[in-house]
Amino acid sequence: ALYAEAPDAQRPVVCFDETPRQLIGEARVPVMAEPGKRARCDYEYVRNGTANVFVFVDVNRPWRHAKVTDRRAFGDFADCMRIANNIPFGLSASIQTTNLSRAFDFIYGMEAGLLTVNLPSAGVEYQLPFGGTKDSSFGPKEQGPAAMDFYSDYKTIYLKY
Repeated sequence: ALYAEAPDAQRPVVCFDETPRQLIGEARVPVMAEPGKRARCDYEYVRNGTANVFVFVDVNRPWRHAKVTDRRAFGDFADCMRIANNIPFGLSASIQTTNLSRAFDFIYGMEAGLLTVNLPSAGVEYQLPFGGTKDSSFGPKEQGPAAMDFYSDYKTIYLKY
């Protein structure tokens, strides 16, 4: 598994996750426990809206970045794509989504050599040109005729829908 591999400074594993969260609060103030009395709480709650949480984590280094927004907007995802693309490495990237439009935004916007949608970011089809982008590239993507396109960037995309 990708997360079980030894850390490699030339190949960081950066995870990008987005999740919506409902914000709820207490309808009544809970009564704390006292000697001889049990705590009392009401199961009624108040809805305080929603938040969208974006998290970036490098699983092998002490680096993380989080962004919390008060609504779900296209611009928020675009901002996070800019953050992900500002990372100096681009070996592979993956997104888990049921939104086909979001999947194609990811495909067209993410700067990485291997993209997967609703699949793990590890694993390669060896007959396809493969290599990272930016600082995680390791030379020509292909040793055959495609080596002529050395200065081109390829994206290999897997989409499960």
